This record gives sequence, structure tokens and C-alpha cells, in this order.
Amino acid sequence: MPQTVIVASGTTEATSAQQVVAAGVSATLVIYAATGAVQPDQTAEITYDTPAGDVCIGYLSNSQPAVQISGPCTFLVKKQPSAAACAVLIDT
Repeated sequence: MPQTVIVASGTTEATSAQQVVAAGVSATLVIYAATGAVQPDQTAEITYDTPAGDVCIGYLSNSQPAVQISGPCTFLVKKQPSAAACAVLIDT
């Protein structure tokens, strides 16, 4: 399974490009700290792209560092500002 960083490591707000998961495929999103464990202020919002607009479906955080997404879907991830650097990857 290839792992791809979709939000680069940093402390500022950042948004991924749209990610597409094909029908019958699942992917795992993971937030990780540049060093050490994920801290409480290191979060990322997962948003589905729908015809009616973007819909938040969940968050990545220190209490839930991984989320599985099943296709078909199109989504993006928005990392919130944090004191220490973190990033988000997708594992397909």
C-alpha cells in the first residue's frame, strides 16, 4: 500500500488538493507529528465534496489519528494551525 503525504508538515493552516477514492477502494488518512506524539492542538478536518457543497465528516487528532474512507468519494483535508509541526498522509 503506497503512502502519500497530502498535507505537508508545518505549523500553519494548509489544505490538501482534492483526493479521489474509487468505488470499491478504501483509504486510511493519518495525522502525524514531525517529532513525538500528536498533540491536542494538532487537528485536521476531513471534508467531502458534494453537489450541495462541502460537508465535514470528521477530524483527525491526537485522540483519533487515523480514519478510514471508503469510495467512491472526493474529499479534502484541512490542517489547522498548531504550535508544533504535523502532516497528513493517505495510505491506499
